[in-house]
Amino acid sequence: MSARLIDLVELCYRAAIARVEAGQAVAAHLRHDDGALVIGERRYDVAHGVYVIAIGKAAPEMIGAAECALGPACIAGIAVTKN
Repeated sequence: MSARLIDLVELCYRAAIARVEAGQAVAAHLRHDDGALVIGERRYDVAHGVYVIAIGKAAPEMIGAAECALGPACIAGIAVTKN
C-alpha cells in the first residue's frame, strides 16, 4: 500500500472511532443548566443532585463525561466494568 492510502485508511479509522467514543456521546447529550439536568431536549429538576451509574467497557469514560457535564450537581457515581 502507498503511504497516502495508509494515511487515508488511518484517517477513516480515527473518524469512525471518534463517532462511537462513549465519553463524547455522553458529553454531546448531557448538560447541567440552571439547576436542571438536560438530556437532549428534556429537562429534569436536580436540585438534590444526581447519582450516575454506567455499565460496560466504556463505563469509566461515560462517568467521567457525566461528571464534567454535571459539575457540582454530580453527587456520586459508580462505573461497573470487567477490567
